[in-house]
Amino acid sequence: MTDQYYYMDAANQNIGPLSWDVIEQLHGAGTLNDGTLVAQEGASDWITFAEAKTNKENRQALPPVPGKQAQGGSSGLRETSRGRKKSSRPRRAVIKVIVICTALLLIIGALFLIPRGGSDVISPKRVDPGEIAGRIEAMPPIHLPAPGSPVDDPDYMRLVTGENTVQVRAIPDQPDLYQIDVTRYGVIYGMLNRPKFHRDLLTVLLTLGTRFEKGEWVLLEGKGGAHHSISRPGDISPEVTTIENLPQDEIRWHGQFIIDYLNGVTPDAHIEALSASEYDSLHSAFEKDQRLRSELRMRGIPQPK
Repeated sequence: MTDQYYYMDAANQNIGPLSWDVIEQLHGAGTLNDGTLVAQEGASDWITFAEAKTNKENRQALPPVPGKQAQGGSSGLRETSRGRKKSSRPRRAVIKVIVICTALLLIIGALFLIPRGGSDVISPKRVDPGEIAGRIEAMPPIHLPAPGSPVDDPDYMRLVTGENTVQVRAIPDQPDLYQIDVTRYGVIYGMLNRPKFHRDLLTVLLTLGTRFEKGEWVLLEGKGGAHHSISRPGDISPEVTTIENLPQDEIRWHGQFIIDYLNGVTPDAHIEALSASEYDSLHSAFEKDQRLRSELRMRGIPQPK
């Protein structure tokens, strides 16, 4: 197994564990710098990225794990190794039986006992449409690549959504069918196939046709439009674009987050932390460039290309 590492982000939060290759990719993308604190899993002290890289190049071990001390020392292992030789095999057999039985019980429960949507599903059988709308409006922000962006390029579009205006209505004479009207707001940073770095303030209006069946929500169809307000560092006014009819794949991309949330599906915390960090880096870079160009414009100095 490869060595795993943590790094300290701008909010002094521990992010990880990550492989060294990912740490180097984040450094190359500008999320980390030479002074960013990192630590190998199992360490008690933090060191800078530059020191960690030197240690890796010299094939030196990093200091122990932050907050995770190794259990037992070598002397303790020597003292108990003889006494364990006779009993290790029976114990291993018992552990294997327990693991197999537990796995079988979990599989059986997942197939026959647990509803498909899980216990966290926001069910219209128990919650009225007004409360469902309130739950959607309170969805937490999500940071992730926007549709069409290359996932391996951290400097390309990061979308944060979480502010929603919602109305949920049951369809008359159509049991288990619901219409969900959502206005979602987001911010996109990146190149977007344009010559300059930009910030896109996005508003998406969705009308989603959904069904609640077999204990979970299903997205049936949708329609919607979008309003973009794109600004670039140095521009006085943003470029405004309105799209009346979004492509179906983009509507479903936005709508599926609503459906997943209603079904109790939560984003992977590790991926969300990494994406949020990359988004913050893009936000900081844009704001810094914006301040620089605004100051130059006030002084009458030509804008850099």
